[in-house]
Amino acid sequence: MIKQVLRTAYLFAALGFRVPLFFFPVLFCVVLNGGEPVDRDAFVKAFIEKADLVRSFDERIRSAEADVSRAKWQYFPKIKLSFGLAPFPEYKYNKEKVDWDKSYYIGDFGVALQAKGEVTIPIYTFGKIGNSQDAAEKGVEVRKAEKDISLLELRKEAASFYYSYVMATDMQNILELSLEKITDAETKLDQWLYEEKEGVSQNDLIKLRIEKERLLAAQERLAANLDTLKSLFEKILGTGYVLKDQFMFKVEFSRSLESLEAHLVGQSAYSRLMTNGLGALESLYKLERSNFFPNLGAVGDYRIDYTSSVEDSGYPLPHSPYNGQVGEAGIGLEFNLNILEQVAKTRKAKAEWKAMEYKASFAKDVGLLDLRRKYNELRALDSQVEHTRKAHKLAKGWMTTEFLNYETGMFSTRDLIDSVKAFVENEYNLIDAMYEYNMKIEEIVTFAGVE
Repeated sequence: MIKQVLRTAYLFAALGFRVPLFFFPVLFCVVLNGGEPVDRDAFVKAFIEKADLVRSFDERIRSAEADVSRAKWQYFPKIKLSFGLAPFPEYKYNKEKVDWDKSYYIGDFGVALQAKGEVTIPIYTFGKIGNSQDAAEKGVEVRKAEKDISLLELRKEAASFYYSYVMATDMQNILELSLEKITDAETKLDQWLYEEKEGVSQNDLIKLRIEKERLLAAQERLAANLDTLKSLFEKILGTGYVLKDQFMFKVEFSRSLESLEAHLVGQSAYSRLMTNGLGALESLYKLERSNFFPNLGAVGDYRIDYTSSVEDSGYPLPHSPYNGQVGEAGIGLEFNLNILEQVAKTRKAKAEWKAMEYKASFAKDVGLLDLRRKYNELRALDSQVEHTRKAHKLAKGWMTTEFLNYETGMFSTRDLIDSVKAFVENEYNLIDAMYEYNMKIEEIVTFAGVE
């Protein structure tokens, strides 16, 4: 919750709020079309577009997509090339001695070169590549779901800023109106004291001025909060923006509980996160299980040797160890003989998969219950708005009557002060009730994953 309400015994205490510190460095200025009124949706869109947090999730998605490509590339041959160079003494093959004549004189040294290539081509891996690819693809969907959840939270945060700004602006107008009325009454009361009008005392003026000072203090706190909010909005929207809403309002909401429940367990980002996360763990378990089987593949290597200081023309074989080429190719099986280690890995992968499965089942039941609780709270807030609206209407009528009585001289300072207190307090209660109702809607659609 971004606001903090400090109530006094009688009067409104100004709206407070906190701005998440992570967000200020990632805000940039965007000016909407020439002072065009900015509504909630436009502000939320600008808020999200300028959040580097979203781009961070885009990079994580690209990282997961790279894992998918890496899994697919296991079907391609693995080629390893090596090249070596070093000085080498002079060697000449002596047929009579059936051995090499060697010279280590520095001037006889030459260069020994060697190039070697190895290739491995998988033919059948008993599901290893397929399972790793499936786990990677589900990992991409997990990252996408995480991004969508982040967008839902950002949308809720942006909406709270917008409603807070409208709420503060509305309360500023109410305080200005109340102070204007209090000042008029103070002027008239001061005049009546000067005229020594019967029934008017100095205590009445003091009581009125005490309430006026309280209103002024609330107005200053509200102005400080508004200044911070304006700074935030300017960082997002640029200067010259105009809010479409100047007074707090109640949002229309027609979604049924049944449709929200169906979306939560169906296509919501939370459901996709759980489903794909569970599927990825299952694929990893299958991967570990397939590691008990060997890999069938084709392998081959080829090597070329050349040494400039070796004379092997008399060597009895086609190729000497220093000049020549050799290679081989074949099909074979690759085994993991550490069976006990693989058993432990498989048991761990299965346990993690099952743990997530039970957690997902529990989260589904708890989530549906929590969604119903939030929906019922929304209905209660809807009723609260209507009752508060009626109380506000009565308080406004009472204050209007008391000021009319003051104008005609049929006054009671205590009644006037109480009516002003009731008006300001009920005005705030109505604005606050609509704010709480709107934010409960944001909480519900965020919780249900409604985009």
